[in-house]
Amino acid sequence: MTKYMVDNSYIDTSMLKGGIAGFSGCVEHTSVRSQLIHEAKTRKKNLAVVWLDLANAYGSVPHKLIEMAMDHYHIPDHIKKIVQKYFGGIQLRLTVDIKTTAWQKLEKGVVTGCTISSILFIMSMNIIMKAAERETRGPKTDSGIFLPATRGFMDDLTVTTSFHIQARWILLALEEGQKTTKFQLKIQGDEIPTIVDNPIKCIGKWFDDTLKDNTNVKTVQTQVSEWLKKVDKSGLPGKFKAWIYQHGLLPRLTWLLMIYEMTATTVEAIERKINSHLRRWLGVPPSFTAIGLYSKSLQLQLPLTSTLEEYKVSKSRLVMTLRDSNDNKISKAGIQTRTGRKWSSRTAVDQADIILHHKDIVGNTCTGRQGLGMTHFQQWSKATPKEKSSMVPSDIRKVEEEQRRTKAVELSR
Repeated sequence: MTKYMVDNSYIDTSMLKGGIAGFSGCVEHTSVRSQLIHEAKTRKKNLAVVWLDLANAYGSVPHKLIEMAMDHYHIPDHIKKIVQKYFGGIQLRLTVDIKTTAWQKLEKGVVTGCTISSILFIMSMNIIMKAAERETRGPKTDSGIFLPATRGFMDDLTVTTSFHIQARWILLALEEGQKTTKFQLKIQGDEIPTIVDNPIKCIGKWFDDTLKDNTNVKTVQTQVSEWLKKVDKSGLPGKFKAWIYQHGLLPRLTWLLMIYEMTATTVEAIERKINSHLRRWLGVPPSFTAIGLYSKSLQLQLPLTSTLEEYKVSKSRLVMTLRDSNDNKISKAGIQTRTGRKWSSRTAVDQADIILHHKDIVGNTCTGRQGLGMTHFQQWSKATPKEKSSMVPSDIRKVEEEQRRTKAVELSR
């Protein structure tokens, strides 16, 4: 059913991405939202952004709406009958303490975790969001992103309009920039609080009244210090603490490094703090450099990865995700990934593209006494988008390793 909806262009993936294969929904929605806020702030334009988190989203979908959605999208009758029989036969009961209710028929909502529930929920939400967007029209932004727009990732919705009155129209339809507290927005009679009073977290990213990531960057630095202290006080042997960094702390930190506008200088400061803990955990002297901790080409190789290297790789992947998105509105919007003056993710990706294209021209060379065909050579020109998404980060890692080797040679003189 999902393939049927996508193939027939019934789902606008610029609005709804959750549950649809082939789209990095969280990353794309967050990047678009950040770009809109950045443009409105730098160019002193009006922007109204409303974040909505639907309460009991799956459990509040009426079955009549599901039937209407299937009729609206011309779902074949035999498929509709299967879905209707499926929901008509679901029964559930609840247990509180030692008491259990009788079996009850599911008369409203879809089942969380069910494979068919996701697409049925998306179909229902698509009808509601389309109706809301028809209530108002807006101009095009500098990045080519049209306003107003209602974007959703399952039960998280974001309404972006040029003026607060348009946001009111959309909210009324859903019910049936410059920061300001002048205007009040309501839905179902409840006033929606502003980010001046309550910072909001949407799809993994915090937004506050500064409309910048400065507070979030400081929070990340504080979190890293707290994480390191907790690991330090765990009582585990040092090598296990280093393992927790590599397989627990670093993956969690990588997401934060990608979504927030953080400079390479800031990440270097974070890495220095991490390095001091790793040296103590591994029992090496303070003079043991980061080259020894993270190098993959020297005699001594530890199974550790540099935070700065992961930052550059994650930012480069973000650039490629947005540039090569299957959603044309995303790929052609020119969304910027800001990383400061010291290092540019866009430049790094462009340079990696040039290097990989040059390798196509040079061809597969032999090393030492290797014979022809001993090594596999993936051509850039023949690579699939998925292969390219791994080839560019791999090349960026090689550049980082080459810089470590250069520093090692300079220190050895």
